[in-house]
Amino acid sequence: MLVRIVELDWSLAPEILEGTVTFELNGKAYHAFSCLHEYPSSGLCDVEFDHIDGDLAWADVFNGNVDHRLELVPSGGLWSYQGFGRVVGVRPVIADFGGVRLKLGTLTDDESVVGEYILWDISRLDISPKG
Repeated sequence: MLVRIVELDWSLAPEILEGTVTFELNGKAYHAFSCLHEYPSSGLCDVEFDHIDGDLAWADVFNGNVDHRLELVPSGGLWSYQGFGRVVGVRPVIADFGGVRLKLGTLTDDESVVGEYILWDISRLDISPKG
């Protein structure tokens, strides 16, 4: 996924490049955690995303996005988001949250969830350069 790097803040642990990467995707700025990775100081970078998920009940996951939104909405912490997305694959479950695609694990292997709109709690969004 190509994103524009806006700012690098390694203030958590500069010696191991641990901190916040601010990036832009589809005209919106987001913050993600990163550690041990180098990025261009600005410009485009091909990245991958991972996350630590929060705690949502199964019913909330599949009933929490009735408006069929595809976006990440900040939810308190610097790297925390409510993810409004759509399931695009299983084995593992993968969801698209408006350009940010995340592997959600092995929630199910039921192909019928592909195309379903979901709500996902992202406690920490992680970013790393692709490759």
